Amino acid sequence: MGLLKDRAIRIKTTDNAVIECLHIEGKGTPIILIPGSGDGINTVGGFPNSYMLARMYKKYSRTHDIFVISRREPIPEGFTPRDFAMDYVMVMDKLEIDKAHIETNSAGGPIGQWIAIDFPDRVISLVLGSTMVYIDNRLNEILIQWLDWIEKDQWFKLYIDSVIKSYTPRYCRKYRWVFPILRLLKKPKNPDRIKRLFKGLLEFNNMDLINKISCPALVIGGDMDEITNLGMQTDMANAISGAKQIVLQGVGHGAYQEAKKEYESNILSFYDDVNGGNYED
Repeated sequence: MGLLKDRAIRIKTTDNAVIECLHIEGKGTPIILIPGSGDGINTVGGFPNSYMLARMYKKYSRTHDIFVISRREPIPEGFTPRDFAMDYVMVMDKLEIDKAHIETNSAGGPIGQWIAIDFPDRVISLVLGSTMVYIDNRLNEILIQWLDWIEKDQWFKLYIDSVIKSYTPRYCRKYRWVFPILRLLKKPKNPDRIKRLFKGLLEFNNMDLINKISCPALVIGGDMDEITNLGMQTDMANAISGAKQIVLQGVGHGAYQEAKKEYESNILSFYDDVNGGNYED
């Protein structure tokens, strides 16, 4: 663990891509955090992500050593969640992390699933937050629409729609002052990054493979999630032997923000149970 101390570092792959890792130093077992599709716009080392993430996971760092890891840059055409999973395990090797809790959010979920399937000896437990085990018709429509706006350089539409679909109307009204700010956001430095991230999800379906996950698993999300709906979350939980499912009431896809305290406390309790040998589904 001596390679890092509360800072973002850049790790090179064998084909000269770069992977950013933000270390939030803490005590206890390591947690690898795999972000959602926002990572396609701004990596963990980019401003203001490093500062925001350090604040967001401050509570985690009291009992765990935190590593928030971005996807590689650049993302090659045709790269899939399984390809990203191999990158993440390579980073674990570089950082001398033998085993870790793997915590995922949204589009990070498929990557975490593949790590648990292909490298079970590297995973202590798996948290699947607001994510999917397959792409249903509705999510496919959403991804196709977002890709269309990217192709047409209509970034404001993408930003607005992703916020509206990620949060409940009540939460959006509370933070409605953010919407004018979204008009000021610029086109990403590398538009192909988010485009290839979305494209890599279009054919994703792990329903026939997810039963190979043998580690303790927690599926957590909101009952009003419009992107990865409750039915998809329940299918995922039922397909993993012994998985625990927690449904947060009255929140959407951004459950980790809309119900931050409840979301965090449930996940940290899950880690405590796993570490203490008291995990029960």
